[in-house]
Amino acid sequence: MMVTPELKDKILSEFKEVPTNGSFNMREFADELNLDLQLLDSIFKEFENLGLMELERGVGLAYVLYFISPPFYDFVRSGGFTEKEKIAILKKKQLELNVQLLEEELNKLKNEIDSIKKTNPTLAERMLTIMSNIASITGASIQFM
Repeated sequence: MMVTPELKDKILSEFKEVPTNGSFNMREFADELNLDLQLLDSIFKEFENLGLMELERGVGLAYVLYFISPPFYDFVRSGGFTEKEKIAILKKKQLELNVQLLEEELNKLKNEIDSIKKTNPTLAERMLTIMSNIASITGASIQFM
């Protein structure tokens, strides 16, 4: 089974309405979710690494003590992993659009510099070098030289 943001949120939702500390049987919980025990434990380790909760595991993961951290509630209230993934996707799209806009602007400048070459070739070459560096740093796919 693939670990998805929705699956992680489903697991987190099981802890929204319980006391901030308590215990549960991870084996039974894995069976309820139809998950491999080791996979479920790895998901809980991610929750711990994010500071959402702490777990003290008993032998064989049959008995687990949990402690919910305050950031857990903020994370769940703000949409959890599903919302975090949506935000990451939007940020990636925004970055792609910014690069596309930059490419368009740099293309316009390149055309203007081509006309400057006729009157001041040295200045035009310096400007092209600067623009080439900008394109390289930002990942814009445009060639100036």
